[in-house]
Amino acid sequence: MIDDWLGKQKIYLNLVLNVLYFSKKDKGGVFMNLKAVKKVNIGDQVYDQIKDQIISGSWASGEKIPSENQLMDIFGVSRGTVRQAIQKLSAVGLLETRRGEGSYVRQLGLTNYLQGRCRLPS
Repeated sequence: MIDDWLGKQKIYLNLVLNVLYFSKKDKGGVFMNLKAVKKVNIGDQVYDQIKDQIISGSWASGEKIPSENQLMDIFGVSRGTVRQAIQKLSAVGLLETRRGEGSYVRQLGLTNYLQGRCRLPS
């Protein structure tokens, strides 16, 4: 019983010491260079990777891209995330979606090339 109590006291003491140590360090400027992590939308990451495949020529004009199910498996994301990326790519003119057939790479002209190089607002 006393061992349990002492164990809890050690944990509490370590917690207090850590708080004091890190608060002193922070005031001294040691942690002042750290910044919050930027949250990146998963749909934007999928969009960027597919866009890069198209712009680099890995997927040729007129070529069918992998199905939504295949893209879900490749990226490890939901169908909604894949659809979001495909819709954005269609909006900038890089993909053409044909109902019941899939999505195809459109001819890469100057306009849709430049639109694809720029990020669309989410």
